[in-house]
Amino acid sequence: MTILASEYLHKGNDDYFVFRDLSIDLSSEDILAVIGPSGSSKTTLLKILNLIMPFRDILNQ
Repeated sequence: MTILASEYLHKGNDDYFVFRDLSIDLSSEDILAVIGPSGSSKTTLLKILNLIMPFRDILNQ
């Protein structure tokens, strides 16, 4: 079962792309690891995919 799917994501401007044409399709059995050096837009990607939950929401679960 697909739990997250997206196609052709872009982040950047006319001169610089953080990522371009990024597609993702995750099922409930998949494990996703986002790795890279500091400042390589890992958090930006997770925010765009809405996978980051505010700290107060984590405490209320």
